[in-house]
Amino acid sequence: MKGGGINSTFLSYCEILRVTVNSSAEQIRQAYHKLAMKWHPDWWTKDPLRSVKVKRSFQQIQEAYSCTALFGLCFAVMTKKEN
Repeated sequence: MKGGGINSTFLSYCEILRVTVNSSAEQIRQAYHKLAMKWHPDWWTKDPLRSVKVKRSFQQIQEAYSCTALFGLCFAVMTKKEN
């Protein structure tokens, strides 16, 4: 992903997962699960022409989820410290 800072990267991850910036951790988890099931490479083994695209899409989904989940955890900790 081409960078424009943390905010633009986070927005890109939200776009990949098809969630909003204000989505809850549960909404992000559900979106990830839905997309991971759709794009999991095991579902596409009979279509070798799409295997590269599917693998890349699945990797992007995994990266987006791990980063948004980490961001959500960090945000929760920061918010808790402020209160």
